[in-house]
Amino acid sequence: MYCLLQSNELVFPIKKIFFGKNSELFNLKTRDIMAKLIRRPDIWISLALFLIMIPAERMELFSALENWLLGNRHIVRLNTLEPEKTQFAYDKIVIVDTEEQFFDEYGSWP
Repeated sequence: MYCLLQSNELVFPIKKIFFGKNSELFNLKTRDIMAKLIRRPDIWISLALFLIMIPAERMELFSALENWLLGNRHIVRLNTLEPEKTQFAYDKIVIVDTEEQFFDEYGSWP
């Protein structure tokens, strides 16, 4: 944008719009556009939601909601699936124990 405004072809028309005969026309168009923007409820709703989200994020309401939803998801999953799919896999647990002999034989970890 900075480079475009440096060219002579663009500087003079912009000066005419802002400071020349057309400046009143430009101000009227700007007022009409601003009046239309103020009347749009979607902009106000978006702004209100944005301003509400700032303290909600600060108070960590989203993480609390996420934890609650995740807990309910597990409860539903536990009650709807077969017990074989939801039971804890005790037989697939492997305990790895490392002693000084291991480090002497293989070197440092990892």
